[in-house]
Amino acid sequence: MEAIDINQDNIISSSDSYGFQTETLVVPYSPYYDSGYVSTWVCDFLRKTFLNKVTMKENEYKRIYITRGSARYRKIHNEEALIELLKAYDFKILDMGQFNIYEQANIFNSADVIIGIHGAALSNVVFCKPKTKLVEIFNPLYMPTMYWGIASQVGVEYYCSIGNSLDTHFNETEIEILLSKDIEVDLKQIQKFLTEYL
Repeated sequence: MEAIDINQDNIISSSDSYGFQTETLVVPYSPYYDSGYVSTWVCDFLRKTFLNKVTMKENEYKRIYITRGSARYRKIHNEEALIELLKAYDFKILDMGQFNIYEQANIFNSADVIIGIHGAALSNVVFCKPKTKLVEIFNPLYMPTMYWGIASQVGVEYYCSIGNSLDTHFNETEIEILLSKDIEVDLKQIQKFLTEYL
């Protein structure tokens, strides 16, 4: 919020209050959340706001894998094998939770290839250069298209890999699957991408 000059003291959670009286009210919302549609102006605004404030530095992050690090849920069960495979292709393993928003923008803008499981960190694809390659790994029971939408707006080459569900019970809601279920990545799919496109 500070990056767009909004003071944290001026932010009110709508769940904490039932009525507001104000001269100016700014309300964030996403009318097309899972549709895959992302407005051009949204991408342009984010790129202008964050990339223009960052002194872009050359770095070693050309091929990156985004891990969920110390997260307790929605992880890749066979991540060690995946990381071993990716390191053979000179991928750097990064946890975006360790970087501020400007550093994340710089990392994604510098990258040529990005691989990661569906999650908030991939929203940084908005900062990528055209022709950057993105591989998004999905739980087969939940495959929203918002990062494909962003990738399309900024000229990123988008690919996806469908993992295998673990411990799935069909009485669970979509949100429970999204928030809690680990998956096993299909290493053959990833190997095929690495062989054919790198």
